[in-house]
Amino acid sequence: MMTNDPKAARRNSGSIESGSIDSGDGRRSGDPGPELGGGLGRKATPKVSELAYLSRFDVEDRVAVGELLGPPRSTRAGNDLVGEDAASSDCTVLMEGQAYRHKTLADGRRQILLFHFPGDILNFQEVLLGRDCTVTSLTACVTASLTLGQLQTLLGERPRLGLALWRESLAEAALLRERLLAMGQLSAYERMAHLLCEVFGRSSAAGLVRNHRCYFPATQAHLADALGLSGVHTNRLLQQLRSRGLADIRGRQLRVPDWSALSTAAERETPRRLHELDAHPGA
Repeated sequence: MMTNDPKAARRNSGSIESGSIDSGDGRRSGDPGPELGGGLGRKATPKVSELAYLSRFDVEDRVAVGELLGPPRSTRAGNDLVGEDAASSDCTVLMEGQAYRHKTLADGRRQILLFHFPGDILNFQEVLLGRDCTVTSLTACVTASLTLGQLQTLLGERPRLGLALWRESLAEAALLRERLLAMGQLSAYERMAHLLCEVFGRSSAAGLVRNHRCYFPATQAHLADALGLSGVHTNRLLQQLRSRGLADIRGRQLRVPDWSALSTAAERETPRRLHELDAHPGA
């Protein structure tokens, strides 16, 4: 059935442009899997104190945040976790799964700004400054929330936590500056390598990399919308990276056999600029 809704057309199209990355196992890479975003088997929802991506927070601070969080909420892939027009004063923490932040024009064209991983506070800046974007689940997700009032009280009691949250906000802004530089000055091939470096590096920081692989079930439409490319061009770039042994996405996993080589292809000066990661993530 034909539709005049560009967003619906993008979701329903079977073309290369909006199709899934070859999974190598007969499944579409955008389909929800049996696990909640872990990719290495189903597991119990972690406590805040166990989230590797919050490891730069003091252990006592992480426990204090965990005690204030509301009950976990499960959400299927493709649902909005934070809405651009939704009014809420709650801070939402991604406990499990992956999500992406984006803005969408009235005609359905979408720009993906950032991919989110377990431990991310999805809307810390928006709660303080007002919402201007949407966060949608890439996989099945588990989230938990605390109110702005609870957070303000906690920050008054634990100044180090406030400093850590400020630092995380600055690091996120640095990631967005890196993306802006890539979009403005790098070639399409370099931009793709740059994005995969970002995803793999942040997955490593979240403790989600095993044997040079991380779970990343993005479709070609997701990657195209993150890079401002057509689906056909996105497909071609992925094939080039695969043929050169730099990166491969199949089976809903991103494999990076040589981090240094991929970083070089991305014109990235040093992985430390990417959220202060270790020099060789995923080893």
